[in-house]
Amino acid sequence: MSKHLFCNLPVAPFLAVAMVSSAGAVDLLDEDFSANDGGFVQEATGNTPIPSIYNSGSGTWSMEGDDSGPATNTITSPSIAVPTTHEIQVSFDHRYSIEGGNWDGGGLQISIDGGAFTNVPSSAFKQNGYTNPLPLIGNHVLIGLDGFSMDSAGYGDGTFITSIAKVGVVDAGSSIQVRFVGAFDEGAKGPGNPNWEIDSVKVETLTDADNDGMPDAYEDANSLDKNVDDSAGDLDSDNSTNLEEYIRRTDPNNDDTDDDGILDGNEDGGGTFVSATETGTDPLVADTDEDGLEDGLEDGGGTFVSATQTGTDPNKADTDGDKQKDGFEVNNSTDPNDPNSKSAVATVTLIDGLLGGDLTDPEDDGIDGETIFADGDNPQTAGENFNWISITANAEEYFGNFGGSEGSFDVFDNQIGGGQNKLCCGGEPVEITVQFEVAVSLTHITLTSSNDTPGRDPLDFEIQGSNDGIVFETIYARADDESIWGGTRDLTAQIDLPSPSDAYEYIRYAVTRTGIGVHAISEIEYFGETGPVAPLQISSIDVNSATNEVTLTWNSRDNRTYSVFTSSDMTGFSEDVDDSIPSGGDLTSFTFALSNPIDVRRFFRVVENE
Repeated sequence: MSKHLFCNLPVAPFLAVAMVSSAGAVDLLDEDFSANDGGFVQEATGNTPIPSIYNSGSGTWSMEGDDSGPATNTITSPSIAVPTTHEIQVSFDHRYSIEGGNWDGGGLQISIDGGAFTNVPSSAFKQNGYTNPLPLIGNHVLIGLDGFSMDSAGYGDGTFITSIAKVGVVDAGSSIQVRFVGAFDEGAKGPGNPNWEIDSVKVETLTDADNDGMPDAYEDANSLDKNVDDSAGDLDSDNSTNLEEYIRRTDPNNDDTDDDGILDGNEDGGGTFVSATETGTDPLVADTDEDGLEDGLEDGGGTFVSATQTGTDPNKADTDGDKQKDGFEVNNSTDPNDPNSKSAVATVTLIDGLLGGDLTDPEDDGIDGETIFADGDNPQTAGENFNWISITANAEEYFGNFGGSEGSFDVFDNQIGGGQNKLCCGGEPVEITVQFEVAVSLTHITLTSSNDTPGRDPLDFEIQGSNDGIVFETIYARADDESIWGGTRDLTAQIDLPSPSDAYEYIRYAVTRTGIGVHAISEIEYFGETGPVAPLQISSIDVNSATNEVTLTWNSRDNRTYSVFTSSDMTGFSEDVDDSIPSGGDLTSFTFALSNPIDVRRFFRVVENE
């Protein structure tokens, strides 16, 4: 992709498609920007957008980084026609100086037939690929993805490097667009300017001598014949043709590429289980729904037989919809096909975005504000329209911009991301306590990671409850060397408790350990029922004198167990009828036969076990 110099006349952009014989590669686009901008279009968005520029003198496109982010720059090609079904390769000469530390990044993206642009992954590059060692963590559109960052080789000397990526198979008659995306967060940008400069772009098909849709290099590497159309063959007898295996990236010499117990050809990737030969699963992922069970163990029959024939749907992480993943239920000896069979262990699910309508601000109308000290020693309040009596913390007791920056109270403002949308960056221990207007019984909680470095994530922490603000009891506890978010930024973890907690007036978030001794979190949401837990009462007693059986019914709570005691004089309930009766939900009925004939009077006591 050498540069050719000639008189720069005002020529309208156009695409030239150079067709060659089917044996060779086809150049779909070969643009060096010497004559004009190639029909590429730029867009800049953010707090203070800085447009990308076409430089006619140097024949390049360039973008300047933005430290006021989040900011996004895109440089997008015109639509490029694809005449035959082939693997597409994109090559481009460029240089970059982009903030490192996994903060900012530049990505190559592809759109097919006008669809959404998707980031080309690191694995697609065969030369000079992305340079960030971990997924990007900045507050921008490429968060969690790969990208170019730091300085490219020879940047300071004006040297361009060539990056090459195979971006996938595109069907004949389709069109593609390539896009360069610069993603910048706030605070800093790369040391060089421009941050990213594109010198040329080439889009081509790969060489295919027999024109069977599989490049020669692929056929050579996989024991196929590059001189014979063997696209319809099935080298490994897995019900998937050689061409289908190439398109789907499965191994044509291995009938079960992901080793999950299902033939590649039976994993159609449609997302819906139809039968054992049309499972809907991904042939490249052993556990498509990420529920802790390999696809081959989930037979979709609806009946749990064993740990190797679970009856569950391999495309649904929680087949029975009880908020506990299938693998979790199998490991904890409950039925993943029955919503009434649940483990008494909290479950964690990673979700996108906040749920909203939480107990601290169910109307979502809370307004950050000054911290107000009311009447001397009375508890402090903060902000407006929040549903609390008071909120306190052991440090940074304010909303951001009201007493300091990135304060403790920012975890309840229903906003995630950088700046004043998070708490940062004091050391542990961290304690933030909310006093509610009435006692609350928690059912689930969300915690959202900050946009900050993963080392600041809480590792050992608890959600605690109290009714006097002094003595706290554990509602949920986690202690792990890995973050609950796995290092992903601006990600929400939903924690579902196995049953509603006891009712507490005070709820506290307490952290005792982080990865690097400094703490950051973006948001906390509490959900549940307001008001005290209904007192335990026996609602009915039925006696069958013929069988000496008694049936008791009482109000109960999910995933609790109960004990029943009996007495003839109410002075001591010494006779233990049963001490492990499972909850029946809101109401529990229990029938039992007395060991002795029914007296003139008989008393019963039901106790909820701790």
